[in-house]
Amino acid sequence: LNIVEQENRGREDQVMLGHIISNYDQLPDVTVFLQGWPFGHCPGLVEAVRTAIKTLINFKGKEVPWANQSAGAMDGLMPISGVFWQYNVNEGKVGLAEQMVDQYHYADPFYHAKELYNATCMKVLGGQPCPGLQWVAEGAQWAVSRDRIRFTSKE
Repeated sequence: LNIVEQENRGREDQVMLGHIISNYDQLPDVTVFLQGWPFGHCPGLVEAVRTAIKTLINFKGKEVPWANQSAGAMDGLMPISGVFWQYNVNEGKVGLAEQMVDQYHYADPFYHAKELYNATCMKVLGGQPCPGLQWVAEGAQWAVSRDRIRFTSKE
């Protein structure tokens, strides 16, 4: 186990990406990204980290049997969180967007939530539409395999 403490110099995604780029050629089999005080986002954090690492090592290149129920686990990538949000516009699941528009008492809050969600997706994805179904893990905490990271070139 090698713990690399990072300076708090921005959002977690900036720090995580910087770590990946700086260590791309010498990444360990599994890297775990956690926030400075990760326990608030994941009760049972230590066991969750152990499970994530074991799963990524034991199921390397194989389908994780319970991936459908794991809120985002996929080959080489596993969220570490106690709270997950499912987004599925067709089923009316737009996560926090619906709570954000509730305060304005729109006649059709779902319509406005859907519009907010879609506008956010388009901006984040560079003009691409939102995927039909996605999971978001609260806390931006992940275990990810070296192979998964290297699927994308650092250039």
